Amino acid sequence: AAYYQKWSPPNPKRSCYDPKTKSFPTGLLPRVTGFLDDILVKYELEQVYKWEPHTPWELPEWAWDHQRLVVKTALDHQRLMVSSPTASGKSKSMCWTIMQYPTQKVLVTVPQKELMYSLTRQLAEFTDEPIGQVGDGKSNWQRVTIGIMNSLSIHAAGKFAGELEKVQVLLGDECHTGACDMFINISNACVNTFFRIGLSATAYIEDGADLVLEGVFGPLALKIPEMEMVGKGVSHKPEVRFVKIPAPDVIYSTAVMKKGKPEYPDG
Repeated sequence: AAYYQKWSPPNPKRSCYDPKTKSFPTGLLPRVTGFLDDILVKYELEQVYKWEPHTPWELPEWAWDHQRLVVKTALDHQRLMVSSPTASGKSKSMCWTIMQYPTQKVLVTVPQKELMYSLTRQLAEFTDEPIGQVGDGKSNWQRVTIGIMNSLSIHAAGKFAGELEKVQVLLGDECHTGACDMFINISNACVNTFFRIGLSATAYIEDGADLVLEGVFGPLALKIPEMEMVGKGVSHKPEVRFVKIPAPDVIYSTAVMKKGKPEYPDG
């Protein structure tokens, strides 16, 4: 019970420990084993994911230093989350990470169809191979596939189960949207995935969602400061403006019903 309480987020709808199977999401295992080490409890790992080497693909000369750092950190850790500000080029970093694995089965999850089409166009700039798409009426699986979370989740245990079992490299765009049952369904179906990376401008959010995300992808391993991007001219400093809206002059009238129709004596 003490362990269950320790690993249960404040939000009771999100629990990182399954009391029925007595298991944790794989992304939280480093926390669990570290805790057991601290209290001197012996344990045995029954299954260890094979560490797959990548095939180096050189990033373009015009790539930003922070994008190079994102790709390098992803390759070094293989299971992680990256927090990078809006408009800092996360999509390009994802594309370049995919290019490091030219033979493995890759799945990229996105929360909406606009991102699926946008990422497909960007990835097509660096490879000639066909890019699969799942969602928005499409179900075209390729070696590299971009899928909408809702569509993937609905069929995770059904017609997509075989394809998800083959996935070796999993990338989550806007990964903060993955703190939900939909993404957990997808994650659990990817039983042979050795590489997991989630990218978002807000990778960590409150009420226990951070542990849910960590359970899917792994710990937050890199955070790119927003003001650093502003200083380099990559993005602009956000501006907030408040506009005062005057209260409207309202005249209330009392309607009198006559023969089923309202009449307003005061006009």
